[in-house]
Amino acid sequence: KKKKKKKKTMDILESLPDKHIEKIFSRAYQTRLDGINEGLVKSVAQLVKNDNMDSIRQLLTTILDLIELHVYHSFNTKEGIITHLLNDEEMSDTLKDRLASILLTLEKPFHDQALRSQISLPKLLHMDYRVDIKSSSKHLNSMSEPTMIVDLLLQQNATQTQRMGNTTKRSFELNKETLDVTLKGMYKIRDQLASIK
Repeated sequence: KKKKKKKKTMDILESLPDKHIEKIFSRAYQTRLDGINEGLVKSVAQLVKNDNMDSIRQLLTTILDLIELHVYHSFNTKEGIITHLLNDEEMSDTLKDRLASILLTLEKPFHDQALRSQISLPKLLHMDYRVDIKSSSKHLNSMSEPTMIVDLLLQQNATQTQRMGNTTKRSFELNKETLDVTLKGMYKIRDQLASIK
């Protein structure tokens, strides 16, 4: 039953020229983070001249699953793609061959998009500091000792397209000794980066 459903779904692409299939594949992959939206469903429905929205959603879901498997496994030949990704016996050989060629054509753009969306460390947007003099402490030798309070504004990695990542504030305290160690470490990083050409 599943194979028949998959065949019926993918057969929607049979009569389309390759450039239209490439467009559908590209737009489907762009929805991998936010989910398939109704605008895309309606657009594809018009392109394939099919008003069965459930079939179009199933088509886009199948295409997205296919692309993600291809990006993950990196099959770099038509034979590899057909054998491992398009091995549904009920799908026509012509459609298999065309889809394999399209996946190879779009392989680099898909990889580039995947790399850009990988989880990364927060981005530093702003740093500020102030000197604080402790007026009281549990330890007498810490009284009236200047410390530096550092405030960081960080931007988290975006989880949705067309939307900036959330910003968070982080603060920490440095005494003179800790500041000296931190600065020495930063100077070493600066020198190492400067030496790379």
